[in-house]
Amino acid sequence: LSQLLIRPSEYYNFLNLPRVRRISNRILFVYLYIDVYVLKITRFGYELLALYTEIKAYSILKRYRFRYTPKFLGYIYKEIKDQVIGFLIEALSSYYLNIKDLEIY
Repeated sequence: LSQLLIRPSEYYNFLNLPRVRRISNRILFVYLYIDVYVLKITRFGYELLALYTEIKAYSILKRYRFRYTPKFLGYIYKEIKDQVIGFLIEALSSYYLNIKDLEIY
């Protein structure tokens, strides 16, 4: 993780973040203070590469100043800060497209 552009000073304990809603086994909406954020975690060691790849993608988007990149708040740990199991990002609200939005030319 030290090679990434994203180096937040914040680390959050997974057990201290109140859950709002579960999106999938790896993605949750959680409260941090009064706001809702997206928490992405790994459940197994073999998922760490996918987590690293996603953090790296956010790092690249930040480097190129892509304006729709959610704010990266910090890393998630469960018991020890050195054992990162996920990350916390800003929850973006938007309209979700569906099949009715498809135009046929």
